[in-house]
Amino acid sequence: MEKNNKKCPKCGGLLGERPALSRRDGKTDICSNCGFKEAMEDAEKIIQKYGRKD
Repeated sequence: MEKNNKKCPKCGGLLGERPALSRRDGKTDICSNCGFKEAMEDAEKIIQKYGRKD
C-alpha cells in the first residue's frame, strides 16, 4: 500500500492512509483525528440545540 505523506490543513499532521473528509466544506481531506473532532463538535451542537435524551 502506498504511503500518504500529505499534511492535514487543520493541524499539520500527516493525513495517513485513510484521511477523513472535512464536514466543513465536504471536499477537503483532513487527518482522522481532526475528522473525529469535527464530528464531536457537530454532535455537541445538536445536543445543545435539542437537549440530551437520557
